[in-house]
Amino acid sequence: MIVEDNPAEAKLAEFAFKELAIPNQILIFSEGQEFLNYLESNGCENIAFTLLDLNMPGMSGLEILQSIRNNFSFRALPILVFSSSGFEDEIEECYQLGAKAYIRKPMDYLRFKEILEATYNFWVGQNIQPGRIAI
Repeated sequence: MIVEDNPAEAKLAEFAFKELAIPNQILIFSEGQEFLNYLESNGCENIAFTLLDLNMPGMSGLEILQSIRNNFSFRALPILVFSSSGFEDEIEECYQLGAKAYIRKPMDYLRFKEILEATYNFWVGQNIQPGRIAI
């Protein structure tokens, strides 16, 4: 799952996952409430992890984290904050609200793809390119 309001960044992540031959279905939500509605309707049992942008209009990433952590059914969902922000107090708040990781978005596409590959390998537990070391 990708929760990202910037269509270009969402497409970039989707493209990177496709280049990496990720077999999982990728769903993209541009609004927090849309994502929460999906969880309410479908549950979270089949979600490997969610990449969550923090700075979104309407419902912020922090508000989404709070909503997820307040719902017992969704507490086990791995939420990985994927943001360009690096403010220490914001990072700490994400962890206090139950984020499993805080990943800074890189500016370079190759580094971006490496981070997504390492994230996928860690959370899904598969090496999609045998012999490579996750960074």
